[in-house]
Amino acid sequence: MANEIVKDTSTVAQLTSLLQSRMSQIEKLVPQHMTAARLMRIAVNCVAKTPALGACSPTSLLQCVLVAAELGLEPGGALGHLYLVPFKGVSTPIVGYRGLIELARRSGEISSIRAVVVREKDKFRYSEGIEQHIEHEPCLDGDPGALKLAYCVIKLRDGGVVAEVMTRAQVDAIKATSKTATRDDSPWKLHYDEMAKKTVARRALKWAPLSSERYYKAVETDDEDYVDGESTPVEVVAASLKERVKAKTRLLEVPEEISEGLVPDPKPTPPKE
Repeated sequence: MANEIVKDTSTVAQLTSLLQSRMSQIEKLVPQHMTAARLMRIAVNCVAKTPALGACSPTSLLQCVLVAAELGLEPGGALGHLYLVPFKGVSTPIVGYRGLIELARRSGEISSIRAVVVREKDKFRYSEGIEQHIEHEPCLDGDPGALKLAYCVIKLRDGGVVAEVMTRAQVDAIKATSKTATRDDSPWKLHYDEMAKKTVARRALKWAPLSSERYYKAVETDDEDYVDGESTPVEVVAASLKERVKAKTRLLEVPEEISEGLVPDPKPTPPKE
């Protein structure tokens, strides 16, 4: 009929509706440097420009936006803070190297932090002892070769220094535990160097005395995708376990009146105690 109102059932339209219904919640979650309106606009544009995300359920995309709001990181690949990885109709948030570094810096306890990759033709020397010592001279003449190592150096406000070095084999062992590594849109496939930096930075930051709630939430979100073989300190897990369960439950809740007519999501897995 000519006068019949046709409802837009596209993923972008449904996500926009969901985000508008959650505006007040998102405003409470975002940090001072970010606005809910900007975050929502970036998320919608990201989905509109990525066909694979357009095939994901709106509620899984909403959950990604809520995670981005809680962490204070922008979704999408522009800044490399938080990637949205689609798989079988579900979007998964993956924290990027730059996002992890940004959250660590916001803690106020780090003077500087750098993660660097070492290639086959680079000159590299690393020694352990009472003090760690790293010498790295990058090859700037022609092709430097494949990635061989990754290292991270953290300077703390109190003058302390933390350093961590990982081989390509160690990085690939972490990659093998990732649930998203084999996907075409996985950061591991599209941005391997950045993921190698993130992996070594994660391990180095475990030795840094951070007290940033958002940083540990980012690590917890990351642990849903892969683990690096070294547990988060017991005291941190004990202090945040109840809050993590509440957060996961909150992110999965979608009011019935909002979810009507949407593409159904797979049944969410209850958070592990």
